[in-house]
Amino acid sequence: MSNSKVNLVCYKISNKLNLITLASYFDAPYCERSTKYILLNDKAISSIIKVHSNTKFLFIYEYGCTVFVDFSSDEIYSALEYFRDITGNTNYELISQFNEELILTINESRLLTSINDFQCKLDYNPDILKIACGLISRSTELSTAEAEIATVLDDADNIVNYLQKARLRINRKKFVSSISNMARFQHSMILSIDSFDSTFSLKKNANSKSFYYILYHYYEIADRTNILERKIDEVNRLISSYTTLSYNIGEMRLLIFECILLSLFLLPSFIDFKTLYKLLSLIIKLNN
Repeated sequence: MSNSKVNLVCYKISNKLNLITLASYFDAPYCERSTKYILLNDKAISSIIKVHSNTKFLFIYEYGCTVFVDFSSDEIYSALEYFRDITGNTNYELISQFNEELILTINESRLLTSINDFQCKLDYNPDILKIACGLISRSTELSTAEAEIATVLDDADNIVNYLQKARLRINRKKFVSSISNMARFQHSMILSIDSFDSTFSLKKNANSKSFYYILYHYYEIADRTNILERKIDEVNRLISSYTTLSYNIGEMRLLIFECILLSLFLLPSFIDFKTLYKLLSLIIKLNN
């Protein structure tokens, strides 16, 4: 009897999925207080891809990642199209950018002998698959967050640099949008980290715990999460800097505006109407 392989493919299909709605649609068990994912097996899967199989599984996570177990490329495509129809928020840009694959090799004695290229020797049991799907989804979500926070920080740095130069003509819409993005990112990442922590319960046997820690280190989850949390702190610092600088510049603009208005009482005796009109236009422009 030759070795068998279990192929896991994870895609980030949306920023967030409503698991209550999906669980109800597929008649799948879901406990909102204890888990942040739903598991679809043969009955639900056969309704999606029209194929019966007791080796195919679909893990769907609240933070928008979906793990396909033993699906072919065509079956994955069919499933993604199906989800697009029932959820209306399948994001193909995310799907193309954020995806990962994991291959578990199991020998004839039901021993897990390798995780991708990493060699190991552990008993293979149902907990192994659940842990593997949870951690590959976590790694994929971290990749999404890492890319997003890089964009947020670049944008935030540009804002602060702009304000530090004390420029008066500020595109308020752009800056309000950027600061909203920073705050939204911070909130969404806190929710994602909470979801990560509640996905796993390590009240398992020693074998399952060993597998969890092997894969946890394989994906460098701890290091990546710590870096992400430090960058969230950096976003907080930039939000604070933005607020302070924006307030100071607003105060300065108001002071300049008041000084110019006061000076206008004297100007009519020294300048003509045309020059006064240009000056007033400049004041209005500075105040917008």
